[in-house]
Amino acid sequence: MYEAEVNRQLRNKQCYKKLTFNPLLSFRSELQGRLLQAVEDNTISKELHTALSMDEPTVPTLYLLPKIHKNEKIPPGRPIISGRGSLTEGICKFIDFHLKNLVINLPSYIRDTADLLQKISGVSIDNDMLLVTIDVESLYTCIKHEDGIRAVKYFLSMSELDKSLCSFIIQMLEFVLTHNFFVFNGCFYLQLQGTAMGAACAPSYANLFLGLWERDLFSDDGNDSMARVLLWTRYIDDILVIWKGTHVDLDSFMIGLNTNDVNLKFTYKAHPSCLDFLDVKIFTDEQGFLHSDVFRKETSVNALLHSSSSHPPQTIQAVPIGQFLRIRRICSSDPLFERQADDLKDRFLERGYSKRSIKKAYQRAKRTPRDDLLFPKQKTDKLHQGAKGPCTRTYGRH
Repeated sequence: MYEAEVNRQLRNKQCYKKLTFNPLLSFRSELQGRLLQAVEDNTISKELHTALSMDEPTVPTLYLLPKIHKNEKIPPGRPIISGRGSLTEGICKFIDFHLKNLVINLPSYIRDTADLLQKISGVSIDNDMLLVTIDVESLYTCIKHEDGIRAVKYFLSMSELDKSLCSFIIQMLEFVLTHNFFVFNGCFYLQLQGTAMGAACAPSYANLFLGLWERDLFSDDGNDSMARVLLWTRYIDDILVIWKGTHVDLDSFMIGLNTNDVNLKFTYKAHPSCLDFLDVKIFTDEQGFLHSDVFRKETSVNALLHSSSSHPPQTIQAVPIGQFLRIRRICSSDPLFERQADDLKDRFLERGYSKRSIKKAYQRAKRTPRDDLLFPKQKTDKLHQGAKGPCTRTYGRH
């Protein structure tokens, strides 16, 4: 079944091409030529050239992660290309180092669950509004190279990076996209469309691609439906929307979104008072204010790290503390926290943790004010310098 699912995906001639040889040596020679030219042009240093070069690169391997939450009997697979030690591993990290700083400034950007909770804190909806989640289907493999590169060029042009460096980043990105090859079952393939899920720069690349699409969507004065979008915020390919209007209006809006020239396909769910997004269940109270609880998929199992695992003792001790603080952060009320805590206690007992360590972690989370977890003191590291605070840059009118 596993091989059949891989072969089904590889038969997509729009995305993949079967090769008759291992292209590693020729691709390596081409990359070295480009890197040497960049050194001669003083675009990169000799030290960076050394860091980006791979002396003995490995051949990337394709594997699938079964998505059992989609279909337990015949699960579709999420294609991952393992590029550890591959020819492009270094340049992917280099590209991502620069692109991720552009991503955090996208108006729709969600960093993580805590960031999501900050954005919906204090938000209320009326009876004529809907909570909507939108999913981008197969985002990583649907992006046409020219569309993705155009998006990255746009955001780089808005940055303060040197033009020659920007040009080099684009050149390396083009190489990554057009030389993404891998092996499966002894056969070599080249990916013709999209980016490799597993490459370090893939999330940032996909984020910027959608970021440019969003910019065009929200700047379209002729699209009257956008006035109904009160909130639009996104974690890579998962979008949370507050919609002012009926289900019929929303259906029409989604038909419009699915009519585009950048190969995007969307699915969605809508409800007037309750929806699941990431690992959070979002719901409303009688006054319409948004609240949050922990969400776990029906296929989730108790995969907490076992207490007998061969990890350092401090790691084992930190797991209960981190998990109880997590549910304290997500649960918007004390009763919700207590209910989730009771469930979490049982799951830790199943994994061999002592009642003493569980109680200690629970008590620490209970006495920690939720606001301290939800709005921690801002860090000023290099990655987040220039990033703006929560709730200030979200699309919509809420």
